[in-house]
Amino acid sequence: MSHSQRMWQRKGARKRTIITVASMYVSCLFYFLFQGGKTSVMLLAMATVLLVYWGVVLVGGIRNVRGTRMLGDGSGVFFPANSQLYVNIRVTVPGWLPIPYLVVRDELCRFGNRCNTMESAVALGAGRSAAVTYRTPSLARGYYEFAPALCSSKDLFGLFEQSGSLNAPSAFYVMPTVIPIPRWTHAERQVGHGVHAASSVRHHRESSQQNGVREYVYGDKLSRIHWNATAKTGILKTRQFDPESQSPIIVVLDCRSLSYEGNKAVADEKFEAAVSTMASLVQYGAQCQRPTYVAAIGERLNWWTADQAKPEISVFRQWMSTVQLESSEEQEQQLAALTEHASMLHGASLAFISGHASSDVLIYTRTLSKLGCSGSFIHVKEEVSAPHNERSQSLVRLLASQRLHYISLSQVQDLPKLLGGGAA
Repeated sequence: MSHSQRMWQRKGARKRTIITVASMYVSCLFYFLFQGGKTSVMLLAMATVLLVYWGVVLVGGIRNVRGTRMLGDGSGVFFPANSQLYVNIRVTVPGWLPIPYLVVRDELCRFGNRCNTMESAVALGAGRSAAVTYRTPSLARGYYEFAPALCSSKDLFGLFEQSGSLNAPSAFYVMPTVIPIPRWTHAERQVGHGVHAASSVRHHRESSQQNGVREYVYGDKLSRIHWNATAKTGILKTRQFDPESQSPIIVVLDCRSLSYEGNKAVADEKFEAAVSTMASLVQYGAQCQRPTYVAAIGERLNWWTADQAKPEISVFRQWMSTVQLESSEEQEQQLAALTEHASMLHGASLAFISGHASSDVLIYTRTLSKLGCSGSFIHVKEEVSAPHNERSQSLVRLLASQRLHYISLSQVQDLPKLLGGGAA
């Protein structure tokens, strides 16, 4: 039953109750006027007291309910994928009239659509306040916000229902699933070494540009010892050099709805896997301390520079949480914009993520290949099938000619193995 249907049902029930109570009071009044006596006075007095009580109940109390809503420990608005969050609602009902119970109904919306509803009955404690705590189900990636919590109760006789809204705005983001990638073989070949990504963080190549001295560490070469600094301080000092700049990574995410076949549920599932792949590669770039650029092809080209596309940047995290499939018809403009940005990153490692491998997708890979990019084409599919047919083999050969390794992905958990780093 929708919210509007419930409201109409409540209005109809309240109207019938008001007519019944009004009829009873008019009957008591006529009985007092035409019959008289102690009994009629007593009945009219009781009816008047009840009428005043019901009137106060209808116009006060719960209508002015106040309170707060706290999500988790209240320390942040970004949460990992599949989080189950604790929600704590504290309500206070002003006034003095007794309320037998309070029903709190809370609704959580994802991208504006209701995804979870909680309803609980509590009794007011000291200070006419109560607390409700519940846990949400596992939450998928997205932007979430709470609708105003609906608080309702009935009078002591159960005839009239009173309600009020607790407007405590709360919104948060659920991040995409991030799979640790220990190694990306084709990206590491691009920088001239095939070592483990974790090792590359510890052992960066260094340039010949000296930027200072540091204390001697066991294993430093004798030729790197700074003898003047050692003589002045009496402690072995070693020359320190700037790290050699790492080749950049470009992650291209295809956000066009035409690139993800199937019904809406299947297309959304594929796109979620694509977004998780993009987020995992961004995390990989951060771990390897390689500048990572992100391009999203949708209604327009969304370009994130290496300074912007970092897992700790709030704006970028919001975008990763809220990006959705879009329609696009201006391919030439987007291709020109992507070419302009990528031309300044000649020789970058490329990860092109899409749910389709059609000609309108391959035109992007061909252009990036001409700019010296090489890496992996990640084809997000519903089911992975071995490329035995001629069409699949032709696609693999075409991408290989563009220096792109074809990867067929159906489960994002398989990404580390497919990139050459073993199981996650």
